Amino acid sequence: MNVDMIFKLAAIGVLTAVASRVLESAGRDDIAGVIAMVGLSVALIMALGIIGDLFTGLKKVFSI
Repeated sequence: MNVDMIFKLAAIGVLTAVASRVLESAGRDDIAGVIAMVGLSVALIMALGIIGDLFTGLKKVFSI
């Protein structure tokens, strides 16, 4: 697993949190919610690749 991917996921989380907080303070709660959901979706899609690699490794270890 790449440490690079962990940093990318962390950056997405930080950027999403900052953008959401700024929009909430500006009174745009609806857009802040959309930004939060989009950030979560992007992070989950990126994490699916890591999870797929994990299951592939487990299959190799246990010869399934």
